[in-house]
Amino acid sequence: MSIHSLVKFSLALIVIGFMIMFLGTLWMVSKSISGEQATTSVGGVLIIGPIPIVFGYGPHSLNIIIALLLIVIALIVFLMVLSRRYMGEV
Repeated sequence: MSIHSLVKFSLALIVIGFMIMFLGTLWMVSKSISGEQATTSVGGVLIIGPIPIVFGYGPHSLNIIIALLLIVIALIVFLMVLSRRYMGEV
C-alpha cells in the first residue's frame, strides 16, 4: 500500500464523517419541523497517551461509548499490524 493510497483512504474517511454529521443534522431538523420529540445522545472517547477519557450524555450514550471503544481498539490493532508490515517484521 503506497502513501498515495493511504492519503486517498484518509480523505475518504474524512468526507464520510462529514456526510454522516450532515445527515444527522438534517434528520434532527426534520424531526423538529414535523413536531416529533427527538432525543439526542452524545458519547466520546479521547485517548491521551495510555489514559482513555470517556464521556457521554443521553439515553443511548453507553451504546455509543462501547461502539467507539471497539472502533478505537480495532484502529489501534490495524495500525500496529500496518506499521509492522512497513517495518519488515512480518
